[in-house]
Amino acid sequence: MRGAQPGDALRLEILDVRTAAWGWTGCRPDGIGLLDAALAAEGLTAHTHFWDLRAGTHTDFRPGIRLPLAPFPGVIGVAPAAPGAHPTAPPRHVGGNMDIRQLVTGSTLWLPVEVPGALLSAGDLHGAQGDGEVSGTGIETAGQLTLRVHVEPQAGITTPEFATPTPGGHSRAWHATTGHHPDLMEAARTALRATLRRLQARGLSLEDAYILASACVDLKISQIVDAPNYTVSAFLPLDIFGED
Repeated sequence: MRGAQPGDALRLEILDVRTAAWGWTGCRPDGIGLLDAALAAEGLTAHTHFWDLRAGTHTDFRPGIRLPLAPFPGVIGVAPAAPGAHPTAPPRHVGGNMDIRQLVTGSTLWLPVEVPGALLSAGDLHGAQGDGEVSGTGIETAGQLTLRVHVEPQAGITTPEFATPTPGGHSRAWHATTGHHPDLMEAARTALRATLRRLQARGLSLEDAYILASACVDLKISQIVDAPNYTVSAFLPLDIFGED
């Protein structure tokens, strides 16, 4: 992105996510899924399910089982400053294979910039996915992703953050912060600490921010299979502030 410098943030508006006509989800005993090794002992075999995505709004698993579609990019990130090769498989503090299913059309994602130009990349579209992506795959599909990209100078963020309308429940919109770490608890702590900073920026004391978070912030395991890092997202409901 022209003009992006370390310390800035990229603000990415997700304008549209369109899937191909079909997708797939699989499992295998020697894969990356949460229960692969345990289920292999119970006789799990490699299996791939193909989904018909042509309806655009839903797909049928089998008669009587229908899933709503909510397409999103599994991989979206910028380059880390550390030297060397950086595969996209693990998510990091600059994004990557985060597999956050709430990054649907209408969401906005902020990524911390660490190298000149940011070097944005995105892909790995999913038609739908549960939080965690527990078998190692969501509904994997080809498709088209449309983004609008802005540079926010010296934004002061250290981990990906996003705003989304999708989690449901008691709020129409949410601001979420993320943590990525080989230790699930550390990932959760990173995500929560970033949310506390957001609340402090609204004028709350550290104590009040911590208490408010305990009363209303949702921690979700966005993905638990992209070794070596887990991704935890902390969702702050914006309706509690009235004006948002």
